[in-house]
Amino acid sequence: MNIKRQRRNSILTAKQNFEILMRSHGATPEHRFHPVRKWRFDFALPSLMIAFEFEGGVFTQGRHSRGVGLSADCDKYNEAQRMGWKVYRFTAWHFANCRVKKTADYIEKLIDK
Repeated sequence: MNIKRQRRNSILTAKQNFEILMRSHGATPEHRFHPVRKWRFDFALPSLMIAFEFEGGVFTQGRHSRGVGLSADCDKYNEAQRMGWKVYRFTAWHFANCRVKKTADYIEKLIDK
């Protein structure tokens, strides 16, 4: 298997780990939080005003690591925080097989506060 394909597969696995963990806590996928803008969180616990974002492509110069995309994300996150949301951002690195347990424990602490 070539390196590009290995990276793509590991990123998919990381995103799948993220989704499994979020669903196990009853988080709502694609939660629209803003009354006017069409902004959505990847997952959210609306009753706790906690949002979780999976920042894809940060290691491959994807949308979240380039100027316009990063700036748009800043607008979204700043507005969410102004509205009282706590927004936690994660990358594929946080959900790689070697880190997923540590990240899961961290998320447990956030939810159980």
